[in-house]
Amino acid sequence: MRDDIVLDIFIFGLVLLPALILLMPISAGKIFKIPDLKGQLPMFSITISLIFLFNFKANLLGNIIIGVSMLYFFYLYGAAISSLKSQEVKQL
Repeated sequence: MRDDIVLDIFIFGLVLLPALILLMPISAGKIFKIPDLKGQLPMFSITISLIFLFNFKANLLGNIIIGVSMLYFFYLYGAAISSLKSQEVKQL
């Protein structure tokens, strides 16, 4: 049952983050700024693997790895969505 918490947090973040970025009155590009987003794309699969390999039943190191992986994944995810939003605004 506790293993489902990681999946719940992951799905909640996947749904909530795009909605927050699209509803922001300020430019999300100022918050999520990555100079080379294409170079960071392999990190998506690495962070997802780390998130689902470890669980909250693990020791303190496992919990830290999950936390850092989730933060970095959602940061990259937010940067990708804000990049798409800025591309959309430029085309209009």
